[in-house]
Amino acid sequence: MNLFFKKYLKLLLSVNTRILAVFAVLLLWGCGGGGSSGSSGGDDSSGSSGGQVSTDLESPSNLIAVTTSASTIRISWEPNESGDVSYLIYRDGEEIAETQAERFEDSGLSSGTKYSYSAAVKVSDGSYSEPSNEDVARTLDSDRDDDWYNGTSVDTTFAEVNTTIARLDECTAGERVSDVWDIATENLNECLRAAAEVISLGDRVGALRAYVARLRREEDPALIELGMRLFHSKSLSLNNDSSCSSCHHPTLGCGSDGLSLPIGVNTVNPDLLGPGRSDGNLMPLLPRNSPPTCNSAIWSDSLFWDRRVSFRTGINNIEDKATYLANQVRTDDGDVSDDVNSFSEEIASNSLTLLMAQAHFPVVTAEEMGERGSFASDSDYRENIASGLSDEWDSLFEDAFGDSEKTFLRVSEALAAYQASQLFIDNPFFDFLDGNDDAMTEMQKRGGILFYTNTACAQCHDGPFFTLETSRGFRYPQIGVGTNEDGSDLERYRVPSLLNVSISGPWGHAGQFGSLERNISHYFNTLDSIQSYFGVDDTGTPLTDTVADLCELEQFEYLGSGCVDIVAPNGYQLTMDLVGDSPANRGESDDEIEILAEFLRALTDPSALPGTPEIDVLIPPRDGGPDGRQLDAVDQEGNSL
Repeated sequence: MNLFFKKYLKLLLSVNTRILAVFAVLLLWGCGGGGSSGSSGGDDSSGSSGGQVSTDLESPSNLIAVTTSASTIRISWEPNESGDVSYLIYRDGEEIAETQAERFEDSGLSSGTKYSYSAAVKVSDGSYSEPSNEDVARTLDSDRDDDWYNGTSVDTTFAEVNTTIARLDECTAGERVSDVWDIATENLNECLRAAAEVISLGDRVGALRAYVARLRREEDPALIELGMRLFHSKSLSLNNDSSCSSCHHPTLGCGSDGLSLPIGVNTVNPDLLGPGRSDGNLMPLLPRNSPPTCNSAIWSDSLFWDRRVSFRTGINNIEDKATYLANQVRTDDGDVSDDVNSFSEEIASNSLTLLMAQAHFPVVTAEEMGERGSFASDSDYRENIASGLSDEWDSLFEDAFGDSEKTFLRVSEALAAYQASQLFIDNPFFDFLDGNDDAMTEMQKRGGILFYTNTACAQCHDGPFFTLETSRGFRYPQIGVGTNEDGSDLERYRVPSLLNVSISGPWGHAGQFGSLERNISHYFNTLDSIQSYFGVDDTGTPLTDTVADLCELEQFEYLGSGCVDIVAPNGYQLTMDLVGDSPANRGESDDEIEILAEFLRALTDPSALPGTPEIDVLIPPRDGGPDGRQLDAVDQEGNSL
């Protein structure tokens, strides 16, 4: 029955106009409102719910719709605690099914089409709740045989990527145009689409969507549940004072921590995350920014800033499932590589190996979660962590694996499955490429044209994942403890993805910049940027009447004017040694930097924002966890995260 008519019927009944109500019911049935036939999965059946809306019933919470193929969308929700209930499923406002399960597969759908879903709780007397939150998903344009390819390519030449506005007839309308501000408003849509088409972006977005849909099809709810509980448990750390979520909480920056430099063990308040988190040291002990965990399963080449966990075969040679699964993981720990590669050979359908390998390292890093101490090897220590999980964990392991045996390889698989469920790729720019002219603002469109034409942005941030997955020299300011004795660090880092970049700051491999605009300006005016960052003149002499940009970062502003000496005592010289004699100085204007930042904001999935159902389901109930050691995060005001 159409939702509008249900609400209308409720109104009629509430004023006791019974004759009109009966007439309305007859009218609805006569017009075909008594049911909607829709394709569904499982043993679900469609048809009219009967009964009436009850304000005493709670709607299903955190309803989420995700795409699994060109013809199927999966809907899931958190179960109602009332017990013996069923759920009514609505597509585009029409009831299509009733089920007692807590997820539903809507199949037989048209390809490349958006559908809207909601659900209601129904009880034995036939009454039902108002529909839950609405969520939208888009079916794939087609089911692809290459759904092991994420759209990344290092075959695209820089000449192809770095086109010019003047080459695009769609931008110029017969006039020679070289400046993004000279493009007529009515030409922006075709101009941006033409710029994207130079690198076949539309087809590659399709590849990325198919890649994500495959990951969705592979999900195991029991394994994800175990992984979520482990990820947020302090039981994986040496002193039971830190968890994976200490530096990668879903609410903070799509699975980051909101800090320039992370703080792991020995904190004043282990449950306090983000600004205000402290271990009592003025200088954080970890050298690099915490990258987001969302979309971490999309990386098909390597993980970590330094790419120290990677596949032996590069992304260019990943052609199909067989090639992908035959690939070997490479790490600097032979035991980890051997264990994960042996697992991959035994479980021929598993594609979590990179994330499984990555999960082995934070638990043996002293400043993150602890170190092995008297154990003979890191492997022995990891197995001690797993075997030391209490009996309260047994039921979760049994649900996920069929028995309660606890090994670190199983722990890593569960952690990987949980991280792989954090997929956020839907954004206004992709909607625009699908044909929705209103998905982006004029400033975002001009910024997108500039991104793909008269700058070198797309040379490194290519494709729908906006990264080549390779290393590049960033020439970023050197701050923090670094990895070398003098405080310096690597010269090259993995190019980050720009999906959801607007919410994943601070930006840079050490969180050097507190805004997108400031980060972008560093690329185009590097020398001026470095001097402003450290508050010095062109000789490196501190300017007494200037506050260094470094000291305005939220994490360090409490240090005052002495911030540079504490956080980057040799920072300026180390940075200039890195930059060399020819720092970039392209001279982009503030207006151009602003529209580039606006374009980057159009790459954020709204579902990745705090408080959405998609984020809420990644955070466990605040019940202390299986053994009472769950990290139930709060911010510096004491608010729950």
